[in-house]
Amino acid sequence: MVDRETILAEAVKLGADIIAVSGLITPSLYQMEEICREMNSRNMSTPLLVGGATTSALHTAVKLAPLYGHVFHGADASAAAVMAKKLMMDRDGFEAEQHAAQEKLRALYASSDAPKENDVKYTPILAKTAEVPVPEDIPARELSAEEVMPYFDWKMFYAIWGVKYGSASPEAMELMQLRQDAEEELALGNFIIRVSARFMNACTDGKDIITEGRRLPMLRQENGGRRSLCDFLAMQAAGKTSPFGVFTISVKARKNAHEEGCCCPACSNKYEDLVAKAVRMTLAEAASKWLDQEILRFAQNDREAQNDREARNEIKVIKPAAGYSSCPDHTLKGDIMDMLSGRYNLGIKLTESYAMVPEASICGMIFLHPEAGY
Repeated sequence: MVDRETILAEAVKLGADIIAVSGLITPSLYQMEEICREMNSRNMSTPLLVGGATTSALHTAVKLAPLYGHVFHGADASAAAVMAKKLMMDRDGFEAEQHAAQEKLRALYASSDAPKENDVKYTPILAKTAEVPVPEDIPARELSAEEVMPYFDWKMFYAIWGVKYGSASPEAMELMQLRQDAEEELALGNFIIRVSARFMNACTDGKDIITEGRRLPMLRQENGGRRSLCDFLAMQAAGKTSPFGVFTISVKARKNAHEEGCCCPACSNKYEDLVAKAVRMTLAEAASKWLDQEILRFAQNDREAQNDREARNEIKVIKPAAGYSSCPDHTLKGDIMDMLSGRYNLGIKLTESYAMVPEASICGMIFLHPEAGY
């Protein structure tokens, strides 16, 4: 989230032939529009390559290219390197080819059946009419390692470390050593696992989640079933409500470590710090699974009290986290933190770009619905 003025000042200082920016989170898309506007206002002609998880060729053609005539999308680092080489060898030919491709994408977008802005037609989910109870709140509390470890997923630990499960034998010397070091880190207990969850009644108007006088805007799929997370709540027009929750989980080092005293938790590249960080992140996911079971246990106990076995078996719980594919708006983290203030506060801090500190933190919403999924 480096500001556009800093990027462009450095490019001018270095006499850069090409500027490249990468966006990993949704707010970056807006920043890319801003840098395009700024480069256009300065009458610049330096090629701008954009890439990253939130970008696409379509977004670049429809949203960015009209703002700046020399912006191009690179699918990944390798593609961007090839594009850079082509730009250096034959810029005019490369730009002509890219502009033609972008024009085709804009034409397809304009003529397609893809929903455009303000088109909110969709087919609401017709859920089975099982009455789902509102679970009890979980004020901020510390979880013990014994409560969380049954859900500790070694596959995820290896994935965080960068080892795709199945790509190497678990008996490989490196993995055996890594697991041993991780188990030693767990045995030290140098972590604090905390969780909080708050539940309330909510409804939807088909666009937003409406609860306690607050509106949480939800995005809707642009194709397929046109689903939105708000579909798992009762419609406001029907005069009914559904259970809805928000939660946070954090795992921080018990002793003063890099994560506690630095604004950039990823600044340390020491092996032992990387192992500890991967352990904490896996513990956070394990705590999330613990929370799943607590919510289901409450719902099932309520159903058993009512002898409603069929309805009890229908209840599903999902916990989409803010900033991920089903809910890519990172700014919702601020709303969730506000709803979890007071006795639900875990002390998680948000940076200007809505990254969470401690890094091993999760922030999201909770839906209980017979057809819940994402």
